[in-house]
Amino acid sequence: MTTVRNKFHELGNWHNKISLAAIVTREAISESNLTQLSESQLRKVTTKVIDTLNKIEQYVVNADKTIDDVKPFIYQEIGPDTNISK
Repeated sequence: MTTVRNKFHELGNWHNKISLAAIVTREAISESNLTQLSESQLRKVTTKVIDTLNKIEQYVVNADKTIDDVKPFIYQEIGPDTNISK
């Protein structure tokens, strides 16, 4: 059995992975002048970007699953229309 705290921690971890993967992708395509790369080098960069985008997609799916785990419990306990004030 897990706790709400653990699920929010899990969600935060997925968001951190998404953020880091986005940074890696940005760096892969902005560090080098792509027009100056050989076909082989460009293929490597493209492969790295595609692999990282696939990871981002999977991380988003996992974050959505985590939200789906927490949502029914929160809706049941406090209701979906409860105002959130700071």
